[in-house]
Amino acid sequence: MTPVLLAGFCAFMTLVAVSNVALEEGHDGVDVGTAVVVGSITALASFWAVLDATETVVGPGLALALVGVGGLVTGVWMIVTHW
Repeated sequence: MTPVLLAGFCAFMTLVAVSNVALEEGHDGVDVGTAVVVGSITALASFWAVLDATETVVGPGLALALVGVGGLVTGVWMIVTHW
């Protein structure tokens, strides 16, 4: 699977996770944390696609990497604390 297809698939899964949290009435921190983790994986897959296309890390690639890692840490923290 190419990085662009992976990023597109991850974006679709992020849409599913966020809509599940938005439409569900009784969501908790684990559901929100899971949506954040899925969104972070999308950012990291997009970083990979940018890196593959441009072969440089600066600019949007660096921003996507920082958002991906920061969101991943935040999402895992939310899942662990609300388990």
